[in-house]
Amino acid sequence: MTEDASSPPPLDQGAIPAGSETNRLTDASIRSSHQSSELTSTAAEKHIDTSSGSVKTVLLIEDDHDLRALLELTLEAPDRRIICASDGCQALELARSLRPDLVLTDWMLPGLSGIEVIEHLKRNEETAGIPVIMVTIRDDKQSRQRAWTVGVFAFMTKPFRPAELQTTVDQALGRAP
Repeated sequence: MTEDASSPPPLDQGAIPAGSETNRLTDASIRSSHQSSELTSTAAEKHIDTSSGSVKTVLLIEDDHDLRALLELTLEAPDRRIICASDGCQALELARSLRPDLVLTDWMLPGLSGIEVIEHLKRNEETAGIPVIMVTIRDDKQSRQRAWTVGVFAFMTKPFRPAELQTTVDQALGRAP
């Protein structure tokens, strides 16, 4: 079978053209792992109606594939769009371009650490007001102090309780009672 140079490769080859118009919202949401594709939740893929403005965008930054999938399931809601990044550099680019309503990040990431991502966000006038929840395995006093110093909304340790995370996310998005 001959493939047209302009046509995207099939999914079973683990690639999707990130720059194409039809995949505009999936640039950071498509991952390839050993010839299989992982597609994360975005408004385009789940057909979420974003016209009312009530849909909140959450940028989820986690490098561990399984934990990212668990966090994504925990955060999933009809009025939420979850965008995923697996490293700090990609996350920073997404935060600057998409201006999410909330960032949920791990501390230890490839590229920039979660703390470095937060520092960059807080120094930028356009992203400084985005609340950030840190979810990390680090549970020492110095790590907690460092996170509070850079301006996290909340600090949670792994393993986390899904109900507690959901409540904290709702609070950060201004939806808690």
